Amino acid sequence: MSAAFFFVVAALGLLAAALWELAGRAALGSQGGVIERLLERFEALRRPLVTLERQILLAGLAGVLSPTRALAAKAAGGLGGAALASVVVSILPSRLQIPLAVLMIAAGSFAVDLVLARAASDRRRRAVAALPDALDLLAVGVSAGQSTPKLIARIAATGNGPLAREMSIVAADIEAGLAQSTALAAMAERIEAPQLAALAGAIERSTRFGAPLADRLREQAGSIRAEQRRALAERADRAAPKIQLVVALVLVPSVLLVLAAALIAHGKSLLPL
Repeated sequence: MSAAFFFVVAALGLLAAALWELAGRAALGSQGGVIERLLERFEALRRPLVTLERQILLAGLAGVLSPTRALAAKAAGGLGGAALASVVVSILPSRLQIPLAVLMIAAGSFAVDLVLARAASDRRRRAVAALPDALDLLAVGVSAGQSTPKLIARIAATGNGPLAREMSIVAADIEAGLAQSTALAAMAERIEAPQLAALAGAIERSTRFGAPLADRLREQAGSIRAEQRRALAERADRAAPKIQLVVALVLVPSVLLVLAAALIAHGKSLLPL
């Protein structure tokens, strides 16, 4: 299979990227016309864009990366995979050229999804790790008679990281007139962590039914810390066999090589005359 075939594939991919860009703009309402009507008729064309928009939201990049740019990056990754495949497959047997080319193009295209998923996972982990301290501060403030919105704004102003940024958004939404329960539920949706959904539910029950909030917040903070300790213990248990494997494969052979070198170097002196 010649390299020209893969350059044709790359050209087709570039054309598809341009069409996706126009389709994305139409779906977002920045451009109307024929493409927008096509998207309304063929709802399946919207799904990749909606999926990317959700991934970007979970990764905390909603104000930095647009869905259309992410689609363009996916197309560029596919083109990069096609260009690399056009060089690599020329040295492979013909029966492996097409599967490897398809695999490399798909890998280049889905690299954006992997990066967004990794960013969302890291953001969720950092937010949940900072949540127990925030819950303790909320519990202390509620016990002292302070209002929940003021406490959220104070935590957002004094903290850093994903949780503090999300709480600053919640405080701004509440100040702009959005209902407290709606703002907290939106925060839980942006991070997609059950612990934040539980926090939103506890505050909503306290506001609506007068349930004691401080004790519930302390209980939730203790539960999260217990989960974190359990996760650390599991990681330590999984690390022990890996350490033993490193010792068996690296340290023991190196020590044996040192002993063998010493025996070779001083072998004559050790042998009896």
